[in-house]
Amino acid sequence: MKEQFISWLEREKPKSIRHYTSGYNTIEKILSDNKLPSINTWTLSNFESALDNIKSLENFSNLNSSGNNILTATLSNYKKFMEEKEETAQFNIPPIKPFENFKWRWAVTTPSEGINTPEILIGVLQVLLKHNGQKHATQEFQDDLLALQTKLNTRIDLAKVDRGLNKNIIENSGQYWKALGLLENSTGGIINLTPLGNSIAEGRTNYDEFIKHLYLNFKLPNIHIESNDITQEWRDKNIEILPIKLIFNILFQLKRQSKSPSDWYITPEELKDIVVPLSAYTMLPMAEYTKQIIGYRRNTKPYESWPNCTPGDNDFRMVKEYLLFLWNFGFLDFLELRDKSKRYYLNEKSINILEEYYKPDVREINVITDLTEQSEFDIKKFQDSCKNVGLVYTDKLITRFVSSLLTKPFVILTGLSGSGKTKLAQAFVEWVCQEVSQYRIIPVGADWTNREPLLGYPNALKPEEYVKPDSGVIDLILQALANPDLPHFLILDEMNLSHVERYFADFLSVIESNEEIPLYAEGTVENGVPAKLKVPSNLFIIGTVNIDETTNMFSPKVLDRANTIEFRVSKNEMKFFLENIKDINMDALMSKGATMSKAFLDMAAKKSFATVDIEEINQTLIKFFGELTKTGAEFGYRSATEILRLIHQLSEIDTGLTTNEKIDIGIMQKLLPKLHGSRRKLTPILETLGSFCVSKDLKIVKDVFEKQDFDFKTAEVLYPLSLEKITRMYKGAIDNGFASYAEA
Repeated sequence: MKEQFISWLEREKPKSIRHYTSGYNTIEKILSDNKLPSINTWTLSNFESALDNIKSLENFSNLNSSGNNILTATLSNYKKFMEEKEETAQFNIPPIKPFENFKWRWAVTTPSEGINTPEILIGVLQVLLKHNGQKHATQEFQDDLLALQTKLNTRIDLAKVDRGLNKNIIENSGQYWKALGLLENSTGGIINLTPLGNSIAEGRTNYDEFIKHLYLNFKLPNIHIESNDITQEWRDKNIEILPIKLIFNILFQLKRQSKSPSDWYITPEELKDIVVPLSAYTMLPMAEYTKQIIGYRRNTKPYESWPNCTPGDNDFRMVKEYLLFLWNFGFLDFLELRDKSKRYYLNEKSINILEEYYKPDVREINVITDLTEQSEFDIKKFQDSCKNVGLVYTDKLITRFVSSLLTKPFVILTGLSGSGKTKLAQAFVEWVCQEVSQYRIIPVGADWTNREPLLGYPNALKPEEYVKPDSGVIDLILQALANPDLPHFLILDEMNLSHVERYFADFLSVIESNEEIPLYAEGTVENGVPAKLKVPSNLFIIGTVNIDETTNMFSPKVLDRANTIEFRVSKNEMKFFLENIKDINMDALMSKGATMSKAFLDMAAKKSFATVDIEEINQTLIKFFGELTKTGAEFGYRSATEILRLIHQLSEIDTGLTTNEKIDIGIMQKLLPKLHGSRRKLTPILETLGSFCVSKDLKIVKDVFEKQDFDFKTAEVLYPLSLEKITRMYKGAIDNGFASYAEA
């Protein structure tokens, strides 16, 4: 039963499967410890009583509370799994072919795919209207078809004159118009339009209304084109299918299951191999269709034993006609991949016009509503979680990191390789996010010379196609736009392996301007990718940086737009680490702080400035500004504003920090990163800046810079973080003739 539940989770909650699998295992252990029946023995009839029993247990309550109510959420999903399992018990999987001639016949045996384009389908309909009540074998009718063929400049031989045939398009392929309910079956070759055919030909019913009509009424078996014997076979098995409605309902179900528009598609092969065989079960839930389609996308081999309902080439062509027809009328978008496979995507038009008819057969379970109500953001809980899983970070470093994210959604982590930069970023996003789809960790390549690895590119050979990057950045941004109440994170690992400005310039620009990134020319939207992409405020970008001979330096433009946090390992920290080495269990962080995600976003949205001790803060900033001006590293209004916001956020999440500690963090992260240059240029500036960081009792060069074992934690030091950094930069400038904020 566990394996079946996990399979159900893979379909219904693929992005949260780790949470619920862990919850399932915990529930089984609780039941076993308390000598209660395994969850595998539960039935729908005794579910509520079994649920009451486990909820009354103290260890269930404790674990449920500490895990953000994940156990209750798991049980809720397990019940839904059992309900669906009972509903689908009547269906055989793999399906059984109900009778030999079970096929999705669109119309003619050998279709001509160009017939179902709107121009030809409606154009011929208008010619039929002109000759309504007359025979279609007349020369006048033939001439009008030929005139239409010339007007449309189509290769479809409507009048059949090029091949010397006696039958025109209606005599040869009239089933198309009959199958769609536009032309009546009549005797004697008389043209007889249906009321719907008249209405469309006269322009009283538009294309959208026509497709809506077919969605609700187009049925198989199609009595307009099938023989009585075949129709009777369908009736004997009590099978009736609305194929166009079924196709759209499957697409709407895929949309419901995935937030990413890139998943809202169906292929001709999926329609042929999965949908057609399953459609024999007319009461089958939509979730079963999408479950099998997703399984097919992962591995087609298990489906080779399924019945073949398209044994001939023309049978498959007729199945493809459904998708081709809907694409021709603008209700599906089409994309051909590099391997020549084809996908038909749900688009905005079909969503707007048809989704109102779709009624989900299974209630959607949103992970967010499964969990406890949102709570206030508490950084202490994240600090404790890091310690519990074996991560070694000081509380102050974590406070700086989170406060920086709240101040501005672009943070750079630099410092010693292997000091835990990426791990801290990963730990926080896993802790605060509900689903793994809310973040991407992307290693930057040394060959990133343009924006394509992040934003993709329009296909020059196919203007209607936009190639999305394998990194998944566009999908992440689209998901963030669709879910403004959830934080999303883009982690760029080793961000400076390539020149940042070459691949990241678009993001640097819109971080400040709040404008959109243009992706391609206006007018076409392919594969769910808009022509312009807005980077939402709930997307946070974290870059990690290592400094060595293989990396590139950051420009002032990049540093000015980020909070830069340096990672270093002290002797005491290394000693503690070596004495307390243990395995890091990142899984234990999953969604522990997810109930605080809304509060985190609310805090980030507030652009408040520091007000406590504002005069002291301003005087310090003005003092540093005057000295930095001498080396061309002065800061602008943006940096001044962000320092005040950073100090405010530090005050919000850690009330124990002193004003000097907050000023120190602001100087370290926003002012010092821009310093770089030669010994001659830097040493006088560093001496003055260093003097700002200590009381007047200390001589900066003699007592601090030149002293080997200076204690930066003494009372004479006002800004220890900044002073320690300035000291290292000073020594680097003396020893090497050059220094910068970034160190190897």
